[in-house]
Amino acid sequence: MTDLADDGLEEALSRPLVKRRRLSLAPLMPWFVRIGGGLVAAVLLLAFGWILAVNDPLGGEPRYRVALDLQRAPATDATPVETQVVTPPVGGETGPATEPSGSSTVAGARVIQPPPATVRRGVAQFGPGGSLPSGADPNLVEKVGESFIPVVSGSGIRALDAYARPTDLSGVAGRLPRIAMVVTGLGISQTATQEALRRLPRDMTLAFAPYGGSLDRWSQRARQEGFEYLLQVPMEPFDYPDSDPGPHTLLTSLDETANMNRLYWAMSRLPTYVGMMNYMGARFTSSREAFQPVMSEIVTRGLIYLDDGSSARSEVRELAGPTDPVLRGDITIDVAAERSAIETRLLQLESIARERGSAIGIASALPVTLQTLEEWARDLRARGFILVPISAMARQGGT
Repeated sequence: MTDLADDGLEEALSRPLVKRRRLSLAPLMPWFVRIGGGLVAAVLLLAFGWILAVNDPLGGEPRYRVALDLQRAPATDATPVETQVVTPPVGGETGPATEPSGSSTVAGARVIQPPPATVRRGVAQFGPGGSLPSGADPNLVEKVGESFIPVVSGSGIRALDAYARPTDLSGVAGRLPRIAMVVTGLGISQTATQEALRRLPRDMTLAFAPYGGSLDRWSQRARQEGFEYLLQVPMEPFDYPDSDPGPHTLLTSLDETANMNRLYWAMSRLPTYVGMMNYMGARFTSSREAFQPVMSEIVTRGLIYLDDGSSARSEVRELAGPTDPVLRGDITIDVAAERSAIETRLLQLESIARERGSAIGIASALPVTLQTLEEWARDLRARGFILVPISAMARQGGT
């Protein structure tokens, strides 16, 4: 039986291959299979042509869009940027910084209008319900390349003053030890961001990562609730790229122009922040050559720079001038994400504030952290401390 089968197979294989296919397969192939095959081939050819024709320098990096049309960074890291000062279309620096209603355009960027809070003499004023201006003051915006970023106004008004949460430090309050608490990593998790806005006292400072898909919405909500906020800048850690902060990370291997373009991309993500802080960055902040021009640029543009204090090798104190609004965190309170550990770290923070007159805490938006902070802050004044936003620390000279 096996011999017969082998003989039949050998006979079949000895026939002309092309002829056999034409005789056996063509009549059996449905018309729609033949047409479908042609369409697949055409799609593949078009895709290959698109890849060859289109230049996409961002490759596989995620991209994000925000309502304030600031989402595009300079085309390449190595291209020098061109600076253009935006001529303010409305108001003056001593009057309201927004138009009556709707939205206006500043050199192609849509400026989201705030509620009826105003900026006078460079200091934000509360609007209804304790809200703060959520739109960029045109006097404090500059076009650099394709990005719209903060700039000190012609009369010297800075973003850290114009967008700061007003703080009354007169009388007894001015003599109490001050504590600032910065809650980081917001804007990525919708749930965590919403919980932070719901639970945290308004004198705490929020810090948004630059990657969230709804950053504009959350920043507006934060301002409407009366918060001031910082913007985090991704910087190179020692174990990069095993630990990767994300796209547009500032790197010690890049030249100054490339890192500056990446910084400008981060600066363009939101309109009304009072300053910037590192996201990771232990290696970058330890390199004086790489870090110095970046920190200097942040300060020159009227912003606070806050180092989170996580790296003992950071050069931030050595590079800061005596009057620069440069600060360093004292304690990260939730290194261990347990309530008892967080409470212990908060007691340590209070001890620093009592001894030195001020202290800065850094926290993440973990559920246990938010709940513990909410409860800790309730009787903070009764314990002899005052909770202040980070801008109040910068104006008093920091820590």
